[in-house]
Amino acid sequence: MGEKVKYVRFRFTGTLDDLNEIREEVEEVMKSHGWKRGFSEMAPLEANPEIYALATGWKRFKDEG
Repeated sequence: MGEKVKYVRFRFTGTLDDLNEIREEVEEVMKSHGWKRGFSEMAPLEANPEIYALATGWKRFKDEG
């Protein structure tokens, strides 16, 4: 018996205001399902600085057996 780790990553693009609005909701949903945030990064796109990218990574430990 041991623990198995699962990973999920999301990448969203949009305006800074839109991403800030959904970021908290995404975190609430993921945490309510037992996921822990591993990282979260947000930065403007090089091709269009008015559009931002939000990347988040999540992990969840699950017992095997």
